[in-house]
Amino acid sequence: MIGNVPTDKEGKPELRDGQKESGYQPPTEIAEFSSLVKKDYLLGDNIQNKPYEEFNDMTFISRLNKDQRGYNAFSPPASNEPDEAWRWTGVRPVIRQKILGIASHVIARMAKPGVFAQNDTDEEDREAEKVMRTLMEYNIRNSEYPLSFVFAVLDAMVNPVAYLNLSYDEAYQDIKEEGEKGLERHRVVDNEFSGFQVGVTPPDEILITNANQFYLQKQRAVLRRKFVDYDYLEAKYGTHENFKHVTPGIKTFYDSGGKLFYDEQDDTNMTLGEEVIYYNRREDLQIPYINGIYMGDKDPKDNRMKHRDNRNRPKYPWAKFGYHPISSRFYFYKSLAFELGPDYQLINEMYRLIMDGMFQDLESPLGIMGDAKKVGKSVMMPGAITAFSKDTKIQRLYQPGNVAGGFRAVETVEESMKESSQDEMRRGVPGVGGRTAYEISKLEENARIQLGLFGKMVGEAVRDAGELMIDIIINHQTIGEVEDVLAGVPRMKFKTFLLSDQVEKGKTVTKKVIFDQGMIGTNLTEKQRMKKSYEILKEEGGLKADTRIYRANPYLFSRLRFKTFVAPETDQPVSKAFQKILNLEAYDRMIQNPFVDRKGITRDFLVGSFVEKDPDRYMKKEEEEEIEKSLTSGGDTSGLLKGLMPKQSLQKATA
Repeated sequence: MIGNVPTDKEGKPELRDGQKESGYQPPTEIAEFSSLVKKDYLLGDNIQNKPYEEFNDMTFISRLNKDQRGYNAFSPPASNEPDEAWRWTGVRPVIRQKILGIASHVIARMAKPGVFAQNDTDEEDREAEKVMRTLMEYNIRNSEYPLSFVFAVLDAMVNPVAYLNLSYDEAYQDIKEEGEKGLERHRVVDNEFSGFQVGVTPPDEILITNANQFYLQKQRAVLRRKFVDYDYLEAKYGTHENFKHVTPGIKTFYDSGGKLFYDEQDDTNMTLGEEVIYYNRREDLQIPYINGIYMGDKDPKDNRMKHRDNRNRPKYPWAKFGYHPISSRFYFYKSLAFELGPDYQLINEMYRLIMDGMFQDLESPLGIMGDAKKVGKSVMMPGAITAFSKDTKIQRLYQPGNVAGGFRAVETVEESMKESSQDEMRRGVPGVGGRTAYEISKLEENARIQLGLFGKMVGEAVRDAGELMIDIIINHQTIGEVEDVLAGVPRMKFKTFLLSDQVEKGKTVTKKVIFDQGMIGTNLTEKQRMKKSYEILKEEGGLKADTRIYRANPYLFSRLRFKTFVAPETDQPVSKAFQKILNLEAYDRMIQNPFVDRKGITRDFLVGSFVEKDPDRYMKKEEEEEIEKSLTSGGDTSGLLKGLMPKQSLQKATA
C-alpha cells in the first residue's frame, strides 16, 4: 500500500525501475477513499518505526525484537577474529525463567469473565445471567480460548503490547466424495475455522493512528496488516472482481499527485500477499485490501464493521493489555523483558568475564624465553617427553582474577532482578536452607503485591474479551435459521447448547440452554411462569435429576444489557492442598454450631474437600435420615421401611 512516484522539475512522473502504471484503475470514489486509507497506513507504520523516550529512544519494532531476543536467550555468534573467537558468548536464560515463573502463577487458574444482566427497567435479571454464563462457558470450552489465554499472557510479558482477537467466522472447504461419476467435489463448512474463534494477534500486525491514546476502542482507526500465502488469499477473496489484478510479488499503490494507481515489484515478498484490513469505528467501516487493491463493496460506505454489540454499535474485535502501563497518555506498555533488560545485560557481561577468566585459568597462555622451536601444543599431551635447552624458560602469562568477587556481583544482580519479578521459591525453585513461616508469608504477600498490577491488566483484558464474547453470542448464537416452510410460514431452528460436568451445589450436572421460538411475542403472567417452571422441572426429571434446562426467549434475551467483570480472587490462585486445609478448619468450627445446616456443611467442607465431583453420593439419603430419626424418637417406621415415605410437594421443594 505504501509507495510513491518521483516527479521531474515540471511535476511529471518519472517511474523508477520496477514501477509501471497499473491495470487496476478503480472509480474516483474508491481511489479517493483508498488515498485516505493510505494516509492512515503511513501514520500507523510511522508510529511503529518512530523512536520513543518510553522505549529508551528505541522504536516499537526495535523494542519488540530486543525483548523477544532476551526471552529466547539469544546468543550472539562467535567472532570471526581468531584472537576473539575463544571468548564465551553464551547467555543465561534468566528472562525466560522469570517470565515462565510468573506466567505459571497467572495461568494456574485461567481467568474467566463473570457477567451481570440488566433489563430495560434497570433491574438485575439473575436467570439471564445463568443462561449467559452457561453460553460463555460453552464457547470457552469449545474454542482455543484456554491456549490463547496462555499465549496472550506470555505475549504481554515479552512484548510492548498483547492482543486477544475474538470473532465469529464462516469458512468453507472442498471435500471429495464418491459419486455416480467417481470422486466429486463438494463445498462444506470448515468446522476448524468456523464459529466462535479466539486467537492471539502478533503486536506488529496492528497499526494504530494515535500513540498518545491508551484505550484501543478510542483509536480513530486501526489497521491489521499481515503477509500470508497467496493460496489463502485466493480462497478468501478469489470471487471478488478485483482479485484478477492481484499478483504475487507486486504491490499496488495510489499516487495522489498523478491520480493513478501504480504497480511496483516487491522483492521481499515474492510468494506472499499483503492483507490489510482497515477498521474505523466512528465511521463504521471495515474494508480489506490485498497488495493495495480494494476488496470491499462497490460503495466504500457500505462496508460496515462486522463485530457489533447487542445495540448494533461497532467495536474493534480485540482485547488489548500488557505487563505494566507506562503512562495514561501512551498506548504501549513496559514488558517484563524490558524491565529486566538492564540487569540481564549486566549479569551476562559478568558471566562472560567469569567464564573467560576460568578458560584462561584452566588453559593459561604461556610465555617462552629461550629456545621456542621445540615448544608446541604436543608438549602438553600426557606422556610426552620434550628436551629443552638449559636457557629455556616457560612462564604463565595469566594471573587469576577475583572469581569469588565476580560471583558475588552476579548474586547482587540476581537479587535486583527478583524485585522486578518474584522470588525463586515462588517459582517452585527451593532455596538454600529452610525458611520460617513468617518469611514464606512475607514472600507470598510481596509476590501478591508485585503481581497485583499485572493481575489487574490481565483482568481488564479478560473483561474486555468477555464483552466481545457476549456480542458474538447475541449476534450469532441466538439467531435462528430457516429450516423449512410450512403453509407459507417459515419455520426457524435455534441451536441448543449442552454443557456437561458442571458443579452446582456440590453436584455434577449437565446444563442445557434452549432458545424457544414459541416464547417470542408471549407475555407470561406470574402464574403462567410458575406453570412453565414446573413443566421444565418435569422435563429435567425432577429435583434430583442431573440435568438443568434453561428455556429462553431469544428476542428478549438479546435485548438485555450485559456487563462483564473479573473477580479479584482470580488474580492469585489458591492451591488445592491449601484450600482443603481451609475447608477442614471451617468444618471443625461450624459443625458444632446449631444455627447452621450441618448436612450442607458436611457435604461442602468435609466430603467435598476429598471428592471433587458429586459428593452427594456419599451423603445419607432422605429416607435413611427419616428412618434414623424415627428410630431415635421411638416412632413407627413400618411405612418408611416399605418405601412409603410421603413425597415433598413440588412447590415446597422449589421454595
